[in-house]
Amino acid sequence: MHACPAVVLALAFHVAAQVPSWTEHKVTTKPIGRQNHAMAYDSARKKCVMFGGWDGSARSNETWEWNGAAWTKVTTSTTPSGRDAMALAYDSFRQVTVMTGGYATGSETWEYNGTDWTQKRPTNTHALGAHTPMVYDSARKVCVLYGGGQTWEWNGQKWARIMTKTLPPRTSAHAMAYDSVRHQVVLFAGNGNAANTWEYGLPRTLTASPATISIANGGTQTLTLNSGTGLGNKLYWIFGSMSGTTPGINLLGVNIPLNPDAYTDIAIGAVNSTVFTNFKRTLSATGTA
Repeated sequence: MHACPAVVLALAFHVAAQVPSWTEHKVTTKPIGRQNHAMAYDSARKKCVMFGGWDGSARSNETWEWNGAAWTKVTTSTTPSGRDAMALAYDSFRQVTVMTGGYATGSETWEYNGTDWTQKRPTNTHALGAHTPMVYDSARKVCVLYGGGQTWEWNGQKWARIMTKTLPPRTSAHAMAYDSVRHQVVLFAGNGNAANTWEYGLPRTLTASPATISIANGGTQTLTLNSGTGLGNKLYWIFGSMSGTTPGINLLGVNIPLNPDAYTDIAIGAVNSTVFTNFKRTLSATGTA
């Protein structure tokens, strides 16, 4: 009986002792030193893809891959011209690395599938150049590019400029990353943006006020639903769970982020009661409730 706690404590101590560290890989074959190059991780092939950069005398047009143990210079049938300070992002849905912008290249768009580079020639494109970051929005399956007061998205076929009510200042050399949990592109600082933080993405569908309530003390929580005009006048049904959202359940091939439990049964059985008011209704014409 007393052995279990001891085992748990031992495991906890072992996990706590694990501290991340940097390890230098001293390999013989490797790219020469450079700056303003770009790198993205190809999750399908499990390799980091690196292209270009300024090596001190010229703009490189080399493609290199890192597999965790060795660098490999990739020879392709078609090769983009040398460039640096360009944007690079991996499209995990189409399994290609997307590259655009950079010095000496204008607004060219290229894609690399692990074997060869292909230049894409859309009829409509951006005019953004160097030091303009790009990230991949896995929820909406588009690459998001921002710079110079403009937001652009690439879906694999065309560029589309997105007009928003608000946007960050005209900036370059900023940092961007995609938050895959909250489905938001996060932008920080840059030339002309001081130390400001911005987020870009679809508005949260379901919000609550207050955000949380005490299980012990109870309380009233008002939910606001915004599903967009595309779902206007459609039926909605709100469920609940006290067991979290992972791994969720599969319903007709769609993963629902909900772990059913006793609370779920109560919410379904007492839907539209005084406790669960308007949990099952029809959205407005604009998709709100």
